Amino acid sequence: MAKHIEHSWTLPADPATVFTMLTDESFQHATGDATGAVAVTAAVTQDGSDTVIDTVRTMSTDGAPSAFKAMVGDQLDVVIQQRWGAAAADGSRTGTTRIEVRDKPVSFEGPCSLKPGGDGSELSLSGDVRCSMPFVGGRIEGAVAPALLHGFKVEEKQGRAYLAG
Repeated sequence: MAKHIEHSWTLPADPATVFTMLTDESFQHATGDATGAVAVTAAVTQDGSDTVIDTVRTMSTDGAPSAFKAMVGDQLDVVIQQRWGAAAADGSRTGTTRIEVRDKPVSFEGPCSLKPGGDGSELSLSGDVRCSMPFVGGRIEGAVAPALLHGFKVEEKQGRAYLAG
């Protein structure tokens, strides 16, 4: 059974400015660094009318439970893809977010949105964490969900810092 998570936050800028930030590879690198990644790659491409942000964060498993480390090793690659559609007249956009642990049966997938809200823009993500491992999948989903929420909160903090200059 999947673990559903949702997170939204506001940023003090209009949607066009926030989207420019999201598609800035230096912002993606800084966010990855802030999550504790030991290496980060980021690329922004166009696929028809969609803008695609691909990021890979190599994370150390130091401090993780030994059973988890035995399963994944000393490092793991977190592969993140956001696919955003074209902007509406008000600057809002919708898209999808997919996060997976490379070569492991763990993933997150769901819709994302950027729209005017509050004193600027609201970013929202929701989706399901899934692990297809028999017997332990539910426990792994329960352990991965807080880590993803932490990553979303780090992105929020980095976004505020980026927009502040």
